[in-house]
Amino acid sequence: MTNATILLLGMGSSVQLSRWLGPTGRGQIAAAMLWPMFLTYIMSMGLISAIMYYAAQPETPIQELMANAAGCALAARGSSG
Repeated sequence: MTNATILLLGMGSSVQLSRWLGPTGRGQIAAAMLWPMFLTYIMSMGLISAIMYYAAQPETPIQELMANAAGCALAARGSSG
């Protein structure tokens, strides 16, 4: 229910924003919204797979793995804005 509400509010605000900005402003706002998510996606590519691979290894220290994973996640989050 919460996800549906967020989705509907996002759709409504995007329609209003598109009407207020006009054709030229829409491209600028789309670029401003696209790049942070795109950079976060690129930086985290393969991170989940690598964590799962190393977690499956019998001699991997889980505390160190989780600390490194948290550090990588914070670095990726910080670079996205």
